Amino acid sequence: MSNKEVIVSISLGGRDIRVGKLWFYIRGARESASFEYDKNWLRHPEKFAIDPALKFTEAVTFRIVVA
Repeated sequence: MSNKEVIVSISLGGRDIRVGKLWFYIRGARESASFEYDKNWLRHPEKFAIDPALKFTEAVTFRIVVA
């Protein structure tokens, strides 16, 4: 099993802003990922969903990818 965490940020108005965290999980031939929006991003006046499939919430959102 292998796991990797990635910090997701964007450049907005010349500033880097943390949007959330993305986790990758690899278990044999199966791969999956989960994403969590940063609480400060959810309160940001220019916030937007980075993907329509990811719910715009503080909860961790799962999106399964099978290899």
